[in-house]
Amino acid sequence: MILETRREFKTAAGTPTIIKELLQMIFSAELLKASEREIWIVSPWLSNVEIFDNRSGYFADINPDWPCTAIRLIDVLLALLVQGAVVNIVVDTEEARSKNNLHNDKFFGAIDKRVHQEGVRDQIKLMKSNNLHTKGFLFDSGFLSGSMNMTFNGLEVLDEHIVYDRSKDAISKARLAFEAYLVNSDD
Repeated sequence: MILETRREFKTAAGTPTIIKELLQMIFSAELLKASEREIWIVSPWLSNVEIFDNRSGYFADINPDWPCTAIRLIDVLLALLVQGAVVNIVVDTEEARSKNNLHNDKFFGAIDKRVHQEGVRDQIKLMKSNNLHTKGFLFDSGFLSGSMNMTFNGLEVLDEHIVYDRSKDAISKARLAFEAYLVNSDD
């Protein structure tokens, strides 16, 4: 029997790597068999965090072109896009909480440059939404949601609670909710 829903609490003192390990599993599966529908990353704050520690070359079977170093979110997304995936990313506009709108803009600038270089810019949509607090990562195979932003603090520092749900109901409800960002985006 395959477990449909997995709930995890990460604390810096108790289980600091549990979410990173889950993300490695999710992204490994996605790289081996990409979603046929659009991938969604919705996170008020988004950083180019480390997804795979490939210093030993353990992930060469997933992507033999990756160097023996940390493989970051942009590298993973680029590999998915090159395979033909379509990715939608939604972040907060940050304007209400920040004097300078640099955090998400830095990520958007870095990924935009890379997708242009690889010729896959038409497969990714970068959007901003006012007052975004929702956090979720949606693939055909599952929906990861919870309190965590996709940032260093979310993965490494802060206590977080996440739920990984593989049920068709959770995936379809998340897809419907996220598709509203295509209509309402501020980009």
